Amino acid sequence: MASGYTITQVKVRNGRFTIPASIRRRYGIEPGSQVTFVGLGDSIYLLPPIPEEVLRRWQSLEGEEAVRMARRIVETYRWEASTPAPPGEEVEAMDRGAPAEEYAFVALATVSRRGQVVIPAPLRVRMNGRLKDRIGVADADGTIYLFSPLRDPIREARGMFAGEPNLLVLLLEERARERGR
Repeated sequence: MASGYTITQVKVRNGRFTIPASIRRRYGIEPGSQVTFVGLGDSIYLLPPIPEEVLRRWQSLEGEEAVRMARRIVETYRWEASTPAPPGEEVEAMDRGAPAEEYAFVALATVSRRGQVVIPAPLRVRMNGRLKDRIGVADADGTIYLFSPLRDPIREARGMFAGEPNLLVLLLEERARERGR
């Protein structure tokens, strides 16, 4: 099934990020409303609010049962667009493969009046600092994915082209010093 998608990078401060305005408008996410964070393996999903009974049921489960229910939550709860998707590239639906079986986390969070939401601490810990300064937000086929930002090879190489020392130069200089001893 083909669908449009958007990918945006946003800043993270103290575990809080602003949901992009285009996503808030498209799905009708209002200040004071709730969203659901689901961590499944190494994937993080931002879904519409799930009923309290579903959250309590998930909290009562452990191990593989909790993982299976988290996967069902991701498959069941999708954002319904309140406005049509902007015209864009048509792509195949994202297939992220089977998530790691050992981890599942589900929590509700409230959207602030500025459209900000706090990433739950267990998910920040699970991502081991990869969601520290910036995160990527991908909206594809009614599911919002959060991921650590993609590296920009041009930006990383910029220091080398500007004449600043880079790792390769430093390693070569260190090797030359060691050979000179």
